[in-house]
Amino acid sequence: MIRLRKVFAVLLTLAIVSSINVIPASASTFIYEKEANALYELDLYKGINESRFDPDLATALDRQTGVVMLLRMFGQEEEAKKLTKEKANSILNKFKDSDSIADWSKKQVAYAVDKGFVKGYSEDSTFRPSTGLNGKAYCSLILQQLGYDGDFQYDKAASKLSEIGGLTPIQGNMFNSDATLIKDSLVGISYGALQAKYNSDGEKLIKVLIDKGIVSAKKAKELGFEYAKIVSVEAINDITVNIGDSPKLPTFVKAEYDDGTKENVSVSWPYVDTSRTGEQIISGTIDGASVKAKVKIIVVPDELRVEAISSGNLKEVIIEFSKPVDNEDEAKDKKNYDVDGNSVINAELSEDRMTVTLLLKNAIKQQSDIEVSVDKKVGLDKDAVLYIDNVKDVDIPEVVDVVAVGNGLVKVTFSEPVQNATNLSSYAIDKRLFSATQLSLSDNEKTININLTKRLSSGSHKLTVKDKINDYAGYMVEDNEISFTVEDDDEAPTAKIKSATQTKVVVKFSEEIAKPELRKVDTNAGAKVESIELDKDNMTLTIYFDVENALPASGCNIIIEDVSDFSGNSKDIKLPVTPDYDVTRPEYVGYSIENQREIVLEFSEEVFSKYGKFKLTDSDDDSIDLSSAEYYRNDDGEPVKTKLVIRRADGEKFESGKYELLIREVTDLNPLKNEIIEKTVNINVADNTPPIISSVYINNDDNQVFIKFNEDVDENSVTEYSNYYYIVNSIASKLEKNAMKIELLSDDQTVCITFSKDKDDYKDKEAVSVSEISRIQVEGVKDTKGNEMRAQSVSSKDFKSDNSTAPEIISAAVTDKNTIVLKIKGSINPATLEPDDFYITAGKNDRGHDIVITAWDAYYDSDKSEITLSVNADIESNGTFNGKSLYLGLEDREDVDTENTFKQKLTIASPIKVNEDFKPVAKSIASAQYERGVGTLVFIELSENLRLNNGDQLNQNDSLQFRVKIDGKTVDAKIYYYHAEGKDNKDTDVDETSARFKFVMEENYRGDQVQVIFYRASKATITDYSGNALDDFDFKQTVE
Repeated sequence: MIRLRKVFAVLLTLAIVSSINVIPASASTFIYEKEANALYELDLYKGINESRFDPDLATALDRQTGVVMLLRMFGQEEEAKKLTKEKANSILNKFKDSDSIADWSKKQVAYAVDKGFVKGYSEDSTFRPSTGLNGKAYCSLILQQLGYDGDFQYDKAASKLSEIGGLTPIQGNMFNSDATLIKDSLVGISYGALQAKYNSDGEKLIKVLIDKGIVSAKKAKELGFEYAKIVSVEAINDITVNIGDSPKLPTFVKAEYDDGTKENVSVSWPYVDTSRTGEQIISGTIDGASVKAKVKIIVVPDELRVEAISSGNLKEVIIEFSKPVDNEDEAKDKKNYDVDGNSVINAELSEDRMTVTLLLKNAIKQQSDIEVSVDKKVGLDKDAVLYIDNVKDVDIPEVVDVVAVGNGLVKVTFSEPVQNATNLSSYAIDKRLFSATQLSLSDNEKTININLTKRLSSGSHKLTVKDKINDYAGYMVEDNEISFTVEDDDEAPTAKIKSATQTKVVVKFSEEIAKPELRKVDTNAGAKVESIELDKDNMTLTIYFDVENALPASGCNIIIEDVSDFSGNSKDIKLPVTPDYDVTRPEYVGYSIENQREIVLEFSEEVFSKYGKFKLTDSDDDSIDLSSAEYYRNDDGEPVKTKLVIRRADGEKFESGKYELLIREVTDLNPLKNEIIEKTVNINVADNTPPIISSVYINNDDNQVFIKFNEDVDENSVTEYSNYYYIVNSIASKLEKNAMKIELLSDDQTVCITFSKDKDDYKDKEAVSVSEISRIQVEGVKDTKGNEMRAQSVSSKDFKSDNSTAPEIISAAVTDKNTIVLKIKGSINPATLEPDDFYITAGKNDRGHDIVITAWDAYYDSDKSEITLSVNADIESNGTFNGKSLYLGLEDREDVDTENTFKQKLTIASPIKVNEDFKPVAKSIASAQYERGVGTLVFIELSENLRLNNGDQLNQNDSLQFRVKIDGKTVDAKIYYYHAEGKDNKDTDVDETSARFKFVMEENYRGDQVQVIFYRASKATITDYSGNALDDFDFKQTVE
């Protein structure tokens, strides 16, 4: 609902804001001094002194000065000066006050009058050269020169100039004023107008001036003016997207300008319809350019389909997917598959990621039918149940490959899983028995690894497999001989680091090796090796270090003694390693409920089990006592360090229902102990209990009864009339369809029963008033899981009929320059949330009227009980607007749209002060350049002052939260902090009116990419003066 009085308030606000922004002629400091110097450099602004530049910015702008500036801005002043004095006087003689036109402007004014650019005052035939010129008038003159005459309204001239690129929106609003400009404002408008586009061809004014030779291209470029025109865009690779998904379109494209330069420019894209498969070309818009960016979008089917087929043996099932699976870990997780009446003990994913082979614990019976379930976690839309009929195995197992690894290991691979394959007597090499230390079977039960005690000679050999080995159908491997070759190998294995953190190093060897002894793996830095694992490929060794005695961040050497291949070659290996410095916080991923006794929490990386703190509260906000967190254990009893389990302290089950879990101080398994950002998550314990009534609310005015249940309910059963009874004057009655209406509200937990007030709608009785109901009974209502409630009655003494359940605003805080967050008690129906309900003021203007800030959008977060308002004013970082505190109330307490599901309106006790919770943020890299004799300097601008000493170098604790990288490599940097207005001892192009960090690196990194990263410490040390912590940031820029 839009109300006239609210619209009027908005208009009044805009008028007030406009008056607030008018710059007084007496200003002692100016906004556009820098721009005045730039125009002077371009010979477009000359000031009032011939020997030195004096911009005279405080002087009021008159008509004759405005005309001179206009002609100069459009390259017409020199032509005007060619007029003879006589000709100029002849043109101006029609004005009674022509003698009052200054000599220095007379020719220019005459030229402008002759061309029809300006006119005099017809009522008294005067020109009035000294009359003040306002923003509307000067912007109108510029627009006429640009060819927009007739395309704009005089009262909105500055806004029109903003639309065509000449001013910012804020400037457009500020200069739409009847107040006389000062020269400072003249400079601001003129400087901005250089970027405005001609109506005829879209060329910028600055470009036209350069092309005419009026302005130097070199000088314009040095001053940072953008004038070149985009002529082409680099081709973009085709983008493939799944049907129904949004394509990942580039935000920047490389453009080529008419001066031959190239650079990345931002591009905006239209909506892309991916509801059908096929190809389409879409065009993106580049601001200020007629050239379009184009890309081909290829929409492909997204649905991952699956089917099960017989493997041809009794121990394996083949799962085939319609396309490669995305999540390899889930596809290889045996827990995601279930075979009815059997167990899956291994899941092997093919290289193309389209086939999974399941190994079963027990053999399938011949000619039996089996049912296979595949969990949707592998990438399906929903769980799949598959069937294989009449499973048969009629094939004899065969040896498909024999490979020698060095001269000490032989691998024998069969066509299917086999039995009795680890008996040494089943094999012979060159028709002789041999000895081996061990025979091991691979996880898929198809490959046998034979570790020989006596090494084989180089050359060709034959392996005999005897008929003692059989498959699970009873078919024996036939006696056969398979040739294999042992290659000469006299080189010891080499190794390289594949990846390294402070607690885990992965080493890749050049060939298969025997697993080293744990005691022979060490470092030269005292780091403690906790365990080692050799992968199935015998080439990948993972070394785990004790987190309390981990690898130093500076690096060290890892020494592995007696690394031996399977040809007997051995050597000690020393590997220098510099571990990645992990400063990434762990993140909460999700949860699961097991046995209704365990809440299993999953994190993005391995975490400590001993540091996390957890608080669980139920829907009544009561805390549940919890035991200490422990690692989750997999089917083999091994701890899974990415998962933590919490249980009730008393060992009982969690009651079904909704909970809130506060997670904090969980740290990753890392020497730095990066701490998770505090997070509250909703936990829903599976519902095995029927719903119950939690409250009943009576609305006498509308003759309604609201019944709220403790959980979501089934719509069919909750709107069934026969499930309700009401008692009036000791007589129980069922609901009547003609006289009552039942409606399930949008929260899915509350039903509204409206009783008709019309006697004619009732059968043989008076109309029912809800105030007369002494008791309500409900039965047969089911929750969404199908659990059906028993009969439950509620007495009228427990009915709620006052405003105790009405939602109420209890606090408000500024969190960003255009954002105010409200905390509310209770809840609201999001569908009713109306930003016009809120009345925000910032003191009063000089007429005593409220300065109103308008909320133009509102969002409700039910989990946090917060309403977020987006407002039309830029609020200062200290929480004020134009130096005045903000107060929030309701526009009209009696006419509020925002309400809860009981139709109770949002309330507030009285207008409240809006607090400041404005977190300081880093805006961007303001400058990155090399300075001879100093080094590479990087400045980062901040949104507000921080609680740091102005001009000081940061201490070690503060500095450790920053990372500076050059082309991806970390470098040392000295970090300094400056307040807004705090002067640096170097002359830079950085805006010193902003707070900022300065980073100094001794080397010359010109042309390299610098990256500055800030990760806030778990206990914030860098804050603003209100104690709000500086947010994390990550910026990149090329050093000039």
